[in-house]
Amino acid sequence: MKKEKALFIMLPYTSHYTACWGFANFLKENGIHPLFLGQAANRALVEEQNFDFRELYYSVPLTIWNWKSFIGISIKSRLDKNDLRFRYKDWMASVLHIIAIVDEFMPDYIFIDEHLSYYHFYLFHNKTIKLTLNTKLSTRKRKNVPPLNEFFIPSDSFISSMFCELLWAKQIFIKWIRRKIAYSAFNFRDETYFITRLIRNLGLNPIKEIDGKNPFYKVAKNYLTITLAPKKIEFQPETISRSEIYFDFEIKRNETTLLSQEYLNIKTSVQKRKLENSETKIIYLSMGSIPGGDYKKLNDFVAKFYKKISKKENWILLASGVPNNDHQINVIQCTFYSLPFLPQLDVLSYCDVFVTHGGLGSIKEALQFKTPMLVHPKFNDGFGNCARLVSKGLAKRLNWALLAKQIEELLKRP
Repeated sequence: MKKEKALFIMLPYTSHYTACWGFANFLKENGIHPLFLGQAANRALVEEQNFDFRELYYSVPLTIWNWKSFIGISIKSRLDKNDLRFRYKDWMASVLHIIAIVDEFMPDYIFIDEHLSYYHFYLFHNKTIKLTLNTKLSTRKRKNVPPLNEFFIPSDSFISSMFCELLWAKQIFIKWIRRKIAYSAFNFRDETYFITRLIRNLGLNPIKEIDGKNPFYKVAKNYLTITLAPKKIEFQPETISRSEIYFDFEIKRNETTLLSQEYLNIKTSVQKRKLENSETKIIYLSMGSIPGGDYKKLNDFVAKFYKKISKKENWILLASGVPNNDHQINVIQCTFYSLPFLPQLDVLSYCDVFVTHGGLGSIKEALQFKTPMLVHPKFNDGFGNCARLVSKGLAKRLNWALLAKQIEELLKRP
C-alpha cells in the first residue's frame, strides 16, 4: 500500500516549525510521511525531530526599513533598468521552485503557512489537497475582538466593541501606509504587484481572493485553515469562522541535545532542594528568540528581574537564553542559574512559575504542563496572546512594581 505524503511549506522561522511538531507527529503516527521545506538554517532544527527536510528558494524580501532604504530603493528602481527584471526573475524563481518540488515529491496533502498563503496561487493548477496552516492565533477580523498585536480585553459593552473597531482601523491604516510606501519605492512594481497580476492571470479577482481586512500579512481567503492552537484561549471562540479549524495536539519534542551534564546537575540540585524544603519554588524564565541576537536587552531584563526577587530565600531563578559563563550565582537569599539553552518541556515539568514573552509555542507548552504564567510581551502577537490569557485567568501580565506579589499569587494557584 502506497504511503501518503504531506508537504509543509513554512515561513522559515523557528517558532513556525516548532508549532508543527505535534501535528506532524500525529500525521506520522497515522501513516502519512511529512516533508518540511525551508532555508538551510532550518535543516538541523527539523531533522533533529526526525522529520525530512528540503531547502526551498524564497524570493529576496523587499523590505523598507527606514527613510534611507526608501530613498535608496526608490532611486535604484527608477534609474536601474535591470532592477525590475531582476526582481521579477527572483520572484518567478521562487514560484517555479515550489512547483518543481511539488511535482517531484507528489504529496497527497500540502500545508501552507498562513504567512505564505499566497503560495496557493503559485500551485493553483495542482490538484493536490491544499490547506492553510496557521501557527498563531487567528488574525482575522471579528466583531468585538481586538487585533492580535494589541493588549486589550474586551467586554460586552458597545464602547468595547467600538474601541475594537478603532484598533482594527488603526492597524489597517498602518498597513495601507506601509503598502503605499513600498509600492512607491519599488516604482509601483513590488512583490504584491507580481502576486496580484498572477491572481488576475488565473482568472480570479484579487479583492475576492485576498483578505483586505488582515493588517498583518497577505492571506488567501478561500481556503480551509488549520490553526494549531487551543481554541479555548481565544476571545469569543464561538464567533470564529467555520473555515478555521482548531487543533491542539500534544507537544512532543526531542530535547536530547539540550540535556547537557551542566543542566542535569542544576536539575538535580534544585529538585533536591525542593525535596528537602517544600517552600522552595522554581521560577523559569525564557523570553524566546532574540531578534538580531541583541542579548544586552535580555541580560538587562534578567538582571532587573533577579534584583526584584533576590530577597526571596526559597526561590530559585532558572533563566534560559542568557550567554553567561557564570551560570550560578549564589547569594544570601535567591539562587540564580542561567544557561544559553534549556530543554523547555523538561523544565516546565517541574518548575512552579513560567516567565515568558507570550509566544504561542511557549504558551501551549505551559498549558500542557498546567504551569502558571507571568507574561512580559515584547512584540507582535505576544500582546494579544497575553490579553487572552489574562482574560481567562491563565496568566498575569508582568508589572515591575508588583512583581514579587504577582509571583506569590501565581504560586498559590492549585
